[in-house]
Amino acid sequence: STLFPYTTLFRSALARKASSKYQKLLPAATLAAFLLGSLFYVIFVFNPTIDLSINGRPSMKVRSRSEAEIEVYRELPYKATFQLSTGQHFSVDMRFLGLSYFTEEELKRLDNISAKTVWDKFTPFFDTKENLQISIYPNRLFWLRPLNDVLAAHPDVLSQLPTTNHLVMDGESNVKVGDKSNGYKIDPAAFIQASEEIAKTGKFDDVKVESTPVEAEDQSELLSQYTHFIERKEVPLPTNAAQAQNMKTAFYKLQNVYLAPGETKSISELLGALNAESGYLPVKDKDNKEVYGQGAEQIIDAIQQLAFSRTNVISYRGQYFNIGTPAEGLTELTIQNNTETDMVFSLSLEEGQVSIILASK
Repeated sequence: STLFPYTTLFRSALARKASSKYQKLLPAATLAAFLLGSLFYVIFVFNPTIDLSINGRPSMKVRSRSEAEIEVYRELPYKATFQLSTGQHFSVDMRFLGLSYFTEEELKRLDNISAKTVWDKFTPFFDTKENLQISIYPNRLFWLRPLNDVLAAHPDVLSQLPTTNHLVMDGESNVKVGDKSNGYKIDPAAFIQASEEIAKTGKFDDVKVESTPVEAEDQSELLSQYTHFIERKEVPLPTNAAQAQNMKTAFYKLQNVYLAPGETKSISELLGALNAESGYLPVKDKDNKEVYGQGAEQIIDAIQQLAFSRTNVISYRGQYFNIGTPAEGLTELTIQNNTETDMVFSLSLEEGQVSIILASK
């Protein structure tokens, strides 16, 4: 009984010590529970969104950059129509030139909520500034990259090569001579000034710009002698923009390829070297290497198919097989007219495709 007060005191001291220990651990445990809960929420529950308002209308919630861009470009214009002083006109997607309704900072925020990994979702979760509303207006436009640089990389935007006359089919499967079409050249400074005006005003239609005409060669009299239709091939333009441009470059270099009886001609030499100096663009191959001129070989293949059964194909390098001893390179085609009549491969650039007609006199 004499030990009872001491036992009670000892137990009380142990209780106080244990309580003090748990009190010290409580903040750390609380923090750990908060972090684990936050991690669980971000991984399994949290879907970041940003409020997007277009032209003052009530905001909508978007969950990715692509969703935001679809909503904006569904409502607001992005293709500009330029009226040239030569009387011609053309349209261009101004997004391709770097014009955007979004600032770089807004696009970065949209990229963050578009993130696919868990770690990338933490920024919009903890930083509330990332979730501020984006308000889009028709006359609120920004250049995401210098227009000079874009035009230097894509000079074809400022010019249109002329197209000479070409053979076309009439309604009764006869060939006739199609009209020629003049080209044009636009001064870079004039185009930049007109584009800056679009960015200031948000007006995309009938934008006037000075241009210089480029006269097309008239081959109507010569082509009118080729009245016997042999065969036709149609080559769709590739969906890849660079490959499509390379095919167009090849078209402009060929247009009408004439072969007299017994004449041998290298189509590859007409196309020129597949490099930047010849006007071709680079395309990433399957090994992620830049290869110039991809797209042009599709025209080579189509001409080879037309020529194979009608003329003598001396050398050809194709995707799946070769003929003769072709030179090294992406394209190679040399053909000989082994008939007794003149022939022509007449190319025309139509909507979404290049058409090739083989005809003879």
